[in-house]
Amino acid sequence: MRHLIILLLMILPAIATVQSRTIDSPHYGAKTLSALKLNIEKIVVRKKQTKIYMNCTANAQSAFAIDRWCRIEADGRQLYVQSAEGIKLGSTLPSGTTRFVLNFSEIDKNTESIDLVDDNAGQSFGIYDIALTDKAAGAVRARNALPDSIRGYATSIADTVQSLDSEEFTTDTAIVSGRIYGFDVRTFGKQQRLSVAVSIYNPFDMRQETHTAAVSADGTYEVQMPVALRHQSATVTLKPLTSFPAVITAGKAVVADIDISQLYNKPDNQLKPYFSGENADLNYALNQCVSNDFVRQTTNTDEAKNKIADFTAQEYKNYILNNYDAFCKRTDTMNVTPRAKELLKLDLKANAAYLLASGDSILGQARSNSGQATEKPEPVFDEEYSDYTQTLDIENVMMFYTDVFGYKIHDKVGRKNEKEPTYTIEETFCHDIVIDNGKITYDKKAKDTEGLSAFLKEFFERYYKIIETLEYADNSDMFDNKTDAYMYKTALELLIQLRRQSENDLRLSNIKYELKVQDYKVANNEISFTVLENCSYNFNFLPQFTSSVYGIENRFKLTKKDGAYKITSYRKIQDFYELIRCVYRRNEFYKTAMDRIKREYLMKFEKQNQRFKKMRLDYLNNNYTTKTTDNEYNRKAAYEYATYWVGRRNDKWDAFDGNNCANFASQMLNAGGIPMDHFGTAKEQWKFYSSRKNIQSQPKGMVYSWIQVVSLTEYFQRNKGFGLSGKVDENIYLAEPGDVMSVGPDDTGKHIIVVIDQIKDQNGNVVDLLIASNTVDLVYFPLSAYHYPYKCLMKVYGYNN
Repeated sequence: MRHLIILLLMILPAIATVQSRTIDSPHYGAKTLSALKLNIEKIVVRKKQTKIYMNCTANAQSAFAIDRWCRIEADGRQLYVQSAEGIKLGSTLPSGTTRFVLNFSEIDKNTESIDLVDDNAGQSFGIYDIALTDKAAGAVRARNALPDSIRGYATSIADTVQSLDSEEFTTDTAIVSGRIYGFDVRTFGKQQRLSVAVSIYNPFDMRQETHTAAVSADGTYEVQMPVALRHQSATVTLKPLTSFPAVITAGKAVVADIDISQLYNKPDNQLKPYFSGENADLNYALNQCVSNDFVRQTTNTDEAKNKIADFTAQEYKNYILNNYDAFCKRTDTMNVTPRAKELLKLDLKANAAYLLASGDSILGQARSNSGQATEKPEPVFDEEYSDYTQTLDIENVMMFYTDVFGYKIHDKVGRKNEKEPTYTIEETFCHDIVIDNGKITYDKKAKDTEGLSAFLKEFFERYYKIIETLEYADNSDMFDNKTDAYMYKTALELLIQLRRQSENDLRLSNIKYELKVQDYKVANNEISFTVLENCSYNFNFLPQFTSSVYGIENRFKLTKKDGAYKITSYRKIQDFYELIRCVYRRNEFYKTAMDRIKREYLMKFEKQNQRFKKMRLDYLNNNYTTKTTDNEYNRKAAYEYATYWVGRRNDKWDAFDGNNCANFASQMLNAGGIPMDHFGTAKEQWKFYSSRKNIQSQPKGMVYSWIQVVSLTEYFQRNKGFGLSGKVDENIYLAEPGDVMSVGPDDTGKHIIVVIDQIKDQNGNVVDLLIASNTVDLVYFPLSAYHYPYKCLMKVYGYNN
């Protein structure tokens, strides 16, 4: 009997072992984004019961609960949660880390893996392919494994022994590609697709430009990003998980692989890319976050804010420069390539310049946040303080390697360095001089004691002679600023080349113009003023139409040298001049830079011409389709509105000085019968009942599609039901009076013009268009002489009930 008891005592644990098994830290194949805060510590399978031990890290902003919809799915069965220990089912978990146990009925002893899901609409989550056996765990690891060659890439990055290239304009495309290892569509749900976006700041218009591509089912992706410079700093975003910086290069591929299982194992850990291909050494170094640490430790921590709260401007400057120097020395000790160190120091330099340029606001915030009484007076950021452009040698920084700070710093530095002049109004000079082709008249208050009218007459007579004959004549003798002189020359040469390349004779006749001088000010021996230029003329190929342009702004700053006026600053706000000015940002290599800018635009125009040639063939061969609508568009009414309100503003509508183009086009569309549309989302509405923004589906307020170029374009694209029926990027030879065009330096669109007439050949085929616009106001102007390289027809077909 004693032996039998001993035998039973030996057998019972073995029986218990067979009936119970524990899986510690089980491997799993994928999690939904909502489950990243959840972690499975272990699973215990017993007779009649399965216990899942878990923890959840939540905060006040991410309320989370597990309810009775939670279940195990395995082998075609669904086992709903029976009870919980440590939490109450359906109740929101407290902030912090909560450990708890979920109890289910027993799963089959042969089950290899399970899914844990909760598809309640408010708290849905899923953890998939939870491995219960070594075999299943091996399969999960194999499927999600990151190759060793990628995992150890940082140790194998080659030293190219290359310095960073100089700035260079280009039309090539940069490529960002890679693979998301461990990618599983279940992570993102049926409605949300994982995508990769690449963003740069476009130096042509200083706006962010983004290109996006979806991640394929196998986890691979490729984004093609047009770039304007050989190298540009980009932000790569794996939507909706993470983003990281990268230097991209025209014509080359940057490869960024990502191990998504990092999220599953460490939910609070940011996904870090594994770089190969072009710039691997640069991008590896850039993602060590040296500049982020510099900015954070210098100004963003509570300790830093308390430290700088009482600083004077000079103390703040020394503090920033000392920290900048310390981080540069830290960079020297890093195990990265020499050119990567060069890049990191450029990035640090741009961030240091930004912190210096923003010193007044940073110190103001620090004083406000410190909560301490400050004995020192408010810091004064005077001219002596702002000599850091020389201290940092900022003019020689290749700004395209840095992020947004790099593009904006020159403007901010320039404003800091320029001492604000004290202006006085010169009462003896007329504020409204009118010059009519050399005939000068004055109002009753005017005196021209300084001979400015003679200077302006000379300047504009030379200008109109150039655009009349399309023969350039040197005007540099009127400038005292070599950069502005060369910009003026480059812009006119671009206009001449484009008009000479046209099939139409774009020389001029019957030129008439008048100038109005406004905002005349005197400061530090320099006079500044704005000349509003109205003009009319005939293009040689269109003697039957007089083209008129109103309110062209010419902004002058002049000084006198040897008794003669010289231009120290000039800007003409008109398409061909703005094409050059909006791109050019730096002074040191102005001739090389502007020559490249002009060359790039000529290439863009050539691409546009090839596109228009194909459209013309399609038009002549009737190779196009049109749309039918419930109601016709009243093109006659649209034409009459557009031609009447050029050069003036309709009091019925608000006017947006300097940016009225889309507003003008919307008014014309409405005059042609297109009804306001308050249905749908903000991007599906088109209304202006009042100037107060209102995105609700109500006949109240306004939405941006009425007044903004890009938003109006989106409305043309998106609207499907009631209201306007149109098509974006329609064949340009199908344009008719009342249609709208988006134009600009690139395909994002910068300006809106409207079509008012067709120009046809002897066979009745359209060969050109006449356009009108607000800001700059013009009418009966041929499209072939309108100098934006991108032109997109937004065709109006009518409107639906």
